[in-house]
Amino acid sequence: MIETYDLLLIDLDGVVWRGLKPIERNVEAIRKLCGRDVKIIFVTNNATKSRRTYAELLSRMLDLKISEKDVMCSGYAISNWLLNRYGKVNVYPIGEEGLIEELSKAGHRVIDGKMIDKVEAVVVSLDRTLTYRKLEYAHEAITKYNAIFTATNQDHVIPISSGTAPGAGAIIASLVKSTGVKPIFTAGKPNPYMANLILKRLKHSRRRVLVVGDRCDTDVAFASNAKLDSLLVMTGVTGTIASSKYKPTYIAKDLLEFMEKS
Repeated sequence: MIETYDLLLIDLDGVVWRGLKPIERNVEAIRKLCGRDVKIIFVTNNATKSRRTYAELLSRMLDLKISEKDVMCSGYAISNWLLNRYGKVNVYPIGEEGLIEELSKAGHRVIDGKMIDKVEAVVVSLDRTLTYRKLEYAHEAITKYNAIFTATNQDHVIPISSGTAPGAGAIIASLVKSTGVKPIFTAGKPNPYMANLILKRLKHSRRRVLVVGDRCDTDVAFASNAKLDSLLVMTGVTGTIASSKYKPTYIAKDLLEFMEKS
């Protein structure tokens, strides 16, 4: 089955690692795949790091040369969407260094709370340094200065080594409740936007692409929305498959098992 595909879109959290602790059997499978004529793009909703940082982490973990072009993250995706839709804009981000780096690389101006009246767009992501003040600034930009409300992803939890922790969706829900406004665009999975960016850049057909992930509500839904095949692995926040409206093409304990059975 694996030989049916020559492009794999592989999730990071819950597939390559949990809280940056490698998931060894999936890592072993990825190393083997990189030795074949298979293109791998790592696709993540997590915008806490930039494509550059993810590439550096993956290169060390996999002992392979992974470039920035081999990574697609939601921080880059929302930065690209804003640029294509509105041009370079003033952005107030709730997020970490990776999001700020991607916004800046795209040419957007990152605004702090002292210039909140200049904000044209609010981008909300996972922020592990979240404060009430940050929420207050974002709320003010949206309600008082009519800034557009966007998000990197809606993941309500993220996998960590000890279980799960609140994700970007938990922060977004707080602002939706306080402002009465929903994000006009969310770049991350299950939106097919990141898949479409990759396929357009690589000029690749959808027929030989496989999405590998650990969640029905994001990864499998992402594949379905992008009209791609999917493999669900049981190494992350898998949840209940039976209750999901999105069904994977394949299910395996991990990526190595899928390869061995193929």
